[in-house]
Amino acid sequence: MYPVLQDSAKELDEAAKIDGANSLQVFTRILLPAVKPVMLAVLVMALVFNWNDFFNPLIYLNSNDKFTIAIGLQFFKGSQGNVQVGQMMSMALISLLPVLVIFATCQKYFIQGIKMSGLKG
Repeated sequence: MYPVLQDSAKELDEAAKIDGANSLQVFTRILLPAVKPVMLAVLVMALVFNWNDFFNPLIYLNSNDKFTIAIGLQFFKGSQGNVQVGQMMSMALISLLPVLVIFATCQKYFIQGIKMSGLKG
């Protein structure tokens, strides 16, 4: 952890203890709201990584009806190298929509995390 952030977190902890908060209250009312934007950012990044993962499902799944969208997009490529571009682009857009919706709903938390990182020391 960076020394400046560590010192400010320690100061917040000590200030809450002086005000009479116990350890659970310090965690739920001070530390958890400060970490919530970062946890949400990690959650969204992990979701996008797993949503677009290609090789792990290709290794583990055996039947065609259980394949993920990333693997399903490869079925639009023919064996001769011909590509069904229209169908592939529409399926890629459909697979992108859930990620865009999640990002749009969580965007305020990303901005909140940027605002909270500007603590005065």
